[in-house]
Amino acid sequence: MKKLLFLLFASLSVFAAPNFGPVVNAALTPERGWMSNGWNWAKYTFQNPSPDSYKVTKFVAHWRGDNDTWEENLDIALEPSSEASWGPAMYYPDSVRTLSPQGPAVEGVFTLTKANGETISLPSLLEVKTATLETPLQALTGNYMIVSLQKKNWTGEKWEKEMLGWMDEAYAAMMELTGHRPFKGALSKIEETPNAYAWAYAGNPIVLTMDFVPQTLEEFKQGIMSFGWTHEMGHNFDDEIGDYYIWSGPCAEFHANFKLTYAFSHMPSADYLGIYWKGTDFLPLSTEKRMPIKKLADRFFLCYGDSYLGNSERTYDSLDSDEINGFFQKIVRVYGWDAMKKWYRLFVELNEKGVPKIEKEEARLPVALAALNVATGQNLIKYYQLWRFPVTEEQLTEIAKKYGWQ
Repeated sequence: MKKLLFLLFASLSVFAAPNFGPVVNAALTPERGWMSNGWNWAKYTFQNPSPDSYKVTKFVAHWRGDNDTWEENLDIALEPSSEASWGPAMYYPDSVRTLSPQGPAVEGVFTLTKANGETISLPSLLEVKTATLETPLQALTGNYMIVSLQKKNWTGEKWEKEMLGWMDEAYAAMMELTGHRPFKGALSKIEETPNAYAWAYAGNPIVLTMDFVPQTLEEFKQGIMSFGWTHEMGHNFDDEIGDYYIWSGPCAEFHANFKLTYAFSHMPSADYLGIYWKGTDFLPLSTEKRMPIKKLADRFFLCYGDSYLGNSERTYDSLDSDEINGFFQKIVRVYGWDAMKKWYRLFVELNEKGVPKIEKEEARLPVALAALNVATGQNLIKYYQLWRFPVTEEQLTEIAKKYGWQ
């Protein structure tokens, strides 16, 4: 009986500190398991039945059977008779599946601190189950793209090759805009997986969540271009060059969508492809309706940022990705896409020359704006000041000289 109770206790991944102190429960998200060689979510739930207040301050962990550890500094309040949770992202390498005969697991120790400075260690065990696809992958290869989906999702209909052609067209358009091919020119892969970390995420391959693939394919069949697939492709075109000009997380999302809007307005099939999109204050729609993909930039992104400009209390670091898109879409309307082609190529040239990447994100903003002056052939300092970017004319001139742009 004691052995049975112990096994039940361990299977729940619950470990208690002495004297009925805090406990932690570790669980996979989702319950079906984790995608190997991909990002996943864990969920740690802390319960504190004691009358003492704690703060969870550190997590040190390793894969079972592996001595390499990683750690996270935390600041999670755990009040008396309450619970709190923490949901970190973790990468699950396929190589760890065979490290232990007991199977893959994340063994960790949390450090909890009382108000008086006393600390306790709270061990945790996250048993990892590997999620799998229902059927094997089958690939369709184009000029630039390889789309690999579960065999059950391919029907051999004409629209499937048309879909591959549209993705090829989007890739070619982004290559035209940036003067660049990601991953040193390798074919770009899109792959269906058991991923549940996000709807999809960028890389080679672009990782798709199997839950949403059937709906996306149905939309392709109707002539609806996938915003999500194309967005992730846009991220990939920042490979090797984005560390010169991406100054924040929202800025990274903007660049993916900016390349998407160029592709949607320049790919040969754009005249008859559509997209479902929601309305804005400038184009009210009660529900999401189909619009031509060529109209997305003007109908949705162009006027974003107006509310930011009208609120003098907001600073540039509060800009979201759509508002940054509005900033750049206005540049496009005045100076044309050729200016942006030159802008991206300035960074492609830096990369080809081996110029060191800019490690601090905040240091990339003035570099991006100095390059925009060069690409447009204009001194845009008044426009930058309107948007409350913290740069000076002298600073931008010095940056242009530093990188040989003047």
